[in-house]
Amino acid sequence: MKRALFTLVLLASLLTATSARADRFVPDAEYHPSPRWWAAELKFGPYKPDIDSEFGGSGPYEQIFGSGLRLMTQFTVDVQFLKLHGSLGVGGTIGYFRATGQALAEDGTTSGDKTRLQMLPLLLQLVYRWDYAAQRWKFPLVPYIRFGVVCAVWWVENGSGNTAELSPGNKARGATWGYQLNLGVAFLLDVLEPTAAKKLDMELGINHSYIFVEFVHNSINDFGHKNSWQLGQKYGLLAGLTIEF
Repeated sequence: MKRALFTLVLLASLLTATSARADRFVPDAEYHPSPRWWAAELKFGPYKPDIDSEFGGSGPYEQIFGSGLRLMTQFTVDVQFLKLHGSLGVGGTIGYFRATGQALAEDGTTSGDKTRLQMLPLLLQLVYRWDYAAQRWKFPLVPYIRFGVVCAVWWVENGSGNTAELSPGNKARGATWGYQLNLGVAFLLDVLEPTAAKKLDMELGINHSYIFVEFVHNSINDFGHKNSWQLGQKYGLLAGLTIEF
């Protein structure tokens, strides 16, 4: 969590530094917005895979890794291919999640060995942003929705850092499919420093910047397959920074 806060503070510092350099007014006649096709997001949030749901809420995940939430980090890039009454795009996301705990012995008791679950969620989603009011009148709030498929690549490591074995010759690794829905609202930072935002676009091609928070629902269990475990999280939150360019 400290790493996530440091990253957000660093990004905010860069925006502040740009604002500090905006030492002259940029009139509208001088400002010509650059083309807007892409959006990039860096976001963080608490996460706990719902593996124990099939065990009535208390199962091997909680026994090994505890009941606490860990950090999910995600990076997203969207291409906005249709801009009418809002923008429609398609985006790809890569994330990272890690949980470390004490391995279980064969009799089910806690052993002295460390174990680690790591997961890389890969997402492909359609995204719609209702940014018409922000583009036309600089209204600062932009609601949006994302929906698409997710493939979670996962592996379990033993205390030596090697991939653990579920049974002799059967490595504890795989890829699990599912879906994810994101509902969010973004705040347009341009309204706080309009001159700095214009200079940022003119000098670096960054059209707009936002901070956002989004509600997340996902199900990652091979679409209900009986032999799959649930790596998704029924309800979650993510927050971060978006730039459009």
